[in-house]
Amino acid sequence: MVVISLLAIIAGLAAPSFSGLLQRWRVQQSLEALHSAIHLARSEAVKRSGRIALQRIAASAHCQARARTNDWSCGWQVCAHELGQQQCAPDALVLQRYEVPPGLQVQRSSLGEGIRFDRWGMPVAGFSFSLLPQGKGLQDAAAKGLCTSRGGRVRVADRPPCPVRG
Repeated sequence: MVVISLLAIIAGLAAPSFSGLLQRWRVQQSLEALHSAIHLARSEAVKRSGRIALQRIAASAHCQARARTNDWSCGWQVCAHELGQQQCAPDALVLQRYEVPPGLQVQRSSLGEGIRFDRWGMPVAGFSFSLLPQGKGLQDAAAKGLCTSRGGRVRVADRPPCPVRG
């Protein structure tokens, strides 16, 4: 009985430290998924002569993103859009979809529903993202930034936000 009570006390003391570990893991998992989606969008844009977009998901099973904002917390998808369109139609071909786990904020540096890639696989404009646990600030140890340049270079920053470079 004494051993069980000691184990319960130790488990109670260790539980709060696991929350930070889980938050960092969720941020890292989503950061890698976003990085992968950008690479997929670039390679598909070359393959398909452009007409590829990385687009935010406005709603998923566990969240509802605010309309016309930089909130990508529900997730994103890589999709094919029609020539001359700025974003993918609701019935467009979706090549990859990722839903962000609950408790995570994903913020794009600028407004917009999506990011288009040209026929050389380059983004039409530079962009960046900040990923952080829900309710935490950019100063939180788990917060990360995903930065891109106009030339398509992608890098991870330990201290978001990233400056958008030409």
